[in-house]
Amino acid sequence: MDKEQLIERVRHYAILSKDFVVRQYHCLADYIGPKYHSFVNYLAEKKKERQNDGCALFFSMRVSKCIFILLNLFYLLVSFFMILMGTSSYVALKSFYDALWLDVQGLCFIWMLSGVLLTCISIYGIIGALKESVAWSNLYAAFLIITFFLQVITSAAAFALVATGSSKSHASDLVDRLMQTYRYNLDSTEKMDYIQTTFQCCGAEYPEDWNNFSFFDGYNEIDYVAYGSTAQPKIQTPLSCCVSESSYVQSTCTQHYSKGCVPYVSEFISEILSIITSVLLAIGVIQIVGMFGALMLAGMFRRTATYRSVRKWRSRYEKMFDTPSHVDYRPLHNSSDTLGDVNQI
Repeated sequence: MDKEQLIERVRHYAILSKDFVVRQYHCLADYIGPKYHSFVNYLAEKKKERQNDGCALFFSMRVSKCIFILLNLFYLLVSFFMILMGTSSYVALKSFYDALWLDVQGLCFIWMLSGVLLTCISIYGIIGALKESVAWSNLYAAFLIITFFLQVITSAAAFALVATGSSKSHASDLVDRLMQTYRYNLDSTEKMDYIQTTFQCCGAEYPEDWNNFSFFDGYNEIDYVAYGSTAQPKIQTPLSCCVSESSYVQSTCTQHYSKGCVPYVSEFISEILSIITSVLLAIGVIQIVGMFGALMLAGMFRRTATYRSVRKWRSRYEKMFDTPSHVDYRPLHNSSDTLGDVNQI
């Protein structure tokens, strides 16, 4: 084989190789090009969807945060009402201090304590919502649960006092103690007079109960009834037992109240306990809404923080690895240029 035949054969194989490479390049470009563009479009659509989802997430989070803050402002008003009602109940029951301290006035203190705790928790919740803190929202829900159980225990204790009739027993013990120390204790005198004047009653169960207690300094000779006499004995009562228009002579009223004080005191205590129970249970129902709202808001804060972190790292990634928006898959050289190059060999 001479030199010219060798060159001709090399040229022939070069043309065949070039045509094969060009055909494979075009086939690969025709196959990969649309796939790549569709993939880029898919990523762009997903990015747009993520942006739209982020807008919806931020919008729902802000709306929920505003509603949560308004709910806590309502809790503030409720807490002030609880403190006011607890203080009012304490003042109203202060006249019955002796026998009812642990059972009734203790409940008033728990009521006021619940109001103070609810005030602090409401302020804590507002600050946590403004900070968009997940930890603060979870702690807010935990504190609210503790306050809720405290109110439930108080309501259960108050309901038990009313349901078991303990209020009547305590009222009877209170009136008996005040009547026993009526003469010797100025505080008992003032409290018993206050009870009899306020409720227009006399004695424990009946006005005759005063005959069992020596509330006056001594008997006057006209107060005694001779042995064997058919005259009715006089009922000696304090001045607070007398009707407003009656006269009071020798520790005796010309007209006195006919009913005892124990039923009135018992009813008064039961009414206060019923009010405490009803209000605390109603507030507890509202607090349940706050608990679930705080937990839901904490979840929104968590998702929002995660979305912000992901978006932050995605922006850094896109700056480091910028993806081209368009790729030209046309052949770099045509067949004539290749043939020309081969002819030059």
